[in-house]
Amino acid sequence: MRARDKVAQAIAERHPNVPGQLAVDVPAGEDKPPKVCEYGNPRCGTVPVRFYANGHFCDDHPAGRPAPRRTAP
Repeated sequence: MRARDKVAQAIAERHPNVPGQLAVDVPAGEDKPPKVCEYGNPRCGTVPVRFYANGHFCDDHPAGRPAPRRTAP
């Protein structure tokens, strides 16, 4: 008997009432706080946000916006 057949037999023995499918115990989802804007120190904290490669940002603080530059006097 091949290893693949042994695994299939073990699955069938553990879950006889699920024909042809692997029964998986899925834990209940966790309640997580919503994502907030990560701009600034302290954080902006606005909701809703969009995900960018460098974090979550609101519409007022889009990722990739250049930092303000000082103008020469």
